[in-house]
Amino acid sequence: KTKCYKMLPLKWLNAIEKLSKFANGNGLIAKRIQLYEKYLAVRDVIYLDWAIENVLLWKQKEINKNCIHIHGDADGVFPIEYIKKCIVIPGGTHLMIINKYKWFNENLPKIITNVYEK
Repeated sequence: KTKCYKMLPLKWLNAIEKLSKFANGNGLIAKRIQLYEKYLAVRDVIYLDWAIENVLLWKQKEINKNCIHIHGDADGVFPIEYIKKCIVIPGGTHLMIINKYKWFNENLPKIITNVYEK
């Protein structure tokens, strides 16, 4: 209702490399910033404004039956308790496609093949 999400300083994403200066030797933060630099390819402010608004204002009530939903049980952005009918990845976070790549490499071909065989 307040649309306060429009006040997010998304322009800062274009300067994420500069944020690494503030890691102050914290290995975990520095490593995470490196991952963001590498994998956060979509930094277009117009797109991000659109994406954030559409996620926050999502109104879909019925699950798409043709959709395969893979979700981590440690996702802090979209908590698992609000998710129904999905393949759950133990320890999977919002960035699990990066740090759970072995699981995806092993299981995604089977999942896709199973869907197309039906």
